[in-house]
Formats: sequence, C-alpha cells, structure tokens
Amino acid sequence: MLGRARQRCRVMAIPPSKEIVGPLLAVLGDGKTHSLQRIHDNLSERFGLTDEERAMRTRTGNRIFRIRITSLLYRLRLEGLVENPSWAKYRLTASGLQQLSSKAAKFDTRPKVESTQSLDLDDPVEAIEYHVDHMNRATKEDLLKQVRRCTDAAFETLVVKILVAMNYGGSREDAGRAMGRSHDGGIDGVIKEDELGLDKIYVQAKRWSGNVGSDAIRNFLGALETNHASKGVLITTGGFTKSAETARDKAVKSLILINGDELAEYMFRYNMGVRTESTHEIKKMDPGFFEDL
Repeated sequence: MLGRARQRCRVMAIPPSKEIVGPLLAVLGDGKTHSLQRIHDNLSERFGLTDEERAMRTRTGNRIFRIRITSLLYRLRLEGLVENPSWAKYRLTASGLQQLSSKAAKFDTRPKVESTQSLDLDDPVEAIEYHVDHMNRATKEDLLKQVRRCTDAAFETLVVKILVAMNYGGSREDAGRAMGRSHDGGIDGVIKEDELGLDKIYVQAKRWSGNVGSDAIRNFLGALETNHASKGVLITTGGFTKSAETARDKAVKSLILINGDELAEYMFRYNMGVRTESTHEIKKMDPGFFEDL
C-alpha cells in the first residue's frame, strides 16, 4: 500500500496537460524546428522533473510525461498551431506564432467535438473511441507525409508490399520482380492477380503531391489497350481531378484509382510502417457466468 501511495505522489508531481501547454508553446516560440526529444528535455528541465519522474510509465509502458507532450502536440496540430515537417520534428505554424504573441492567447486542452457529432465525452467508452480515432487519423497523415519523401524505387517497393498484403501478386518475390520491370507506355509493373497467375493486373505508381489529371488516366488506359490488358491499378500519393475520375468511370476496362489518403488507410490497415503503441481491454461483468454456477 505504501509503495502505491508513493507512486501516486510521484505521478502527481508530473504537471497536467493544462500546465504543460504554455511552456510547450514557449519552447517552440523561436519558430525553429525542434525534435521531440529536445522538447521533452527542455520541458523536463523547466518543470524540474527528476530522472525518476521523467522515466515513470503507464501500465502499458508509455512514459507519462512524454505521452502528455505528444498528446498536446497532436492537439496543437489539429488546431493548426503546430506542424511536423519530418518524423518527430515540430515547429509552430504562422497561426501558432500569432497566437503565442497574443497576450490574451489561451489554449483549451479539452477536445473540441464537431457540432454534428452526438458524442458524450463524459462517457469513458465514447471518449476512448473519439481519441483513438483522432490519433489514428494523425498517424495516417504522418504516413502519407513520409511516403511522399520516399524515392521512386522505395515507393514502388511499398506498392508491392501493399498489393501482396492484399493477396495480389502471388508471392513477394514474384511481385518484386514484376514491379519496375516494364515502364512501357506508362506501366510501372505487372503483377499476378492470384497465386497461379490466371490473370494479370497492370500497375502504375505516381509519387505526386498534386492531383493526377485525365490525361494520365487516358495514357494509362491506352497502355492497357496496347498490352491487351483488362485490369489496372493507378496508385498516387496525391489525388485525382474530377475529370480523371470521369475518365475512369467511362472506361470499358476495370481501372482502380487509389489516392494518397486511401494509400495511407491501406498502410494502416495492413500494418505497413506502423506499430501498435498500446492495447487496452474493456471488460464487463458476464451475468451468464453466475447463472451457470
């Protein structure tokens, strides 16, 4: 009992989010890009945390003070006050700098719920689902940013991994030999639709930040026609214009368009570039157990 009491006292020494947000903004106030580790160390010193307090962890193994900082950075990103130009690097946006310079600037650490949502954040289950959804959304945004920084070769390798995870392309080796081999008339690769290779899917991968237009769709459809192919997949890190989607809809051939957001969703779903940070179980009493006694 005494050990648990001491543990609670040490946790109470770690400042809550509402006390961290001001110093956090101040650390980023120089407008420069800061690493998460540097932010953590700076704030730890500001609050006078001991090494033991800095190392304190939750039941799932996350360091308490660090996770409070990352949660705040996530919230500040949603508010458009902070951006992360690269992995675990953060800086204030123009809006963030403006708010920091305002004497009346205040930041509410409580989550803002859109008026269209009928959520009761006082309900623990709804609150958990709400926060998990928003954290996952931020992770998908990070994934897409990272993919856009990949080389063309790395992007093609990623496309192979995703298609194989979706049970296309036969084995990884088969798909890997196929991708990047063709580059014939706008085709970046040809993969098996199934393990036996009874049909083929022609693939084009575009690592773009902008939108793919109708000309690219027509060129890809022309390449499919030249190769007597009936199925194609065009994957981009950007998006598609309305005219591109119209060209796809009018096509006789089966053509799937996967934009950047959908690509990030597939990566998230098939555990590409992500790892499970923590898992929580919510249990309820089972009345049937007692009925069977």
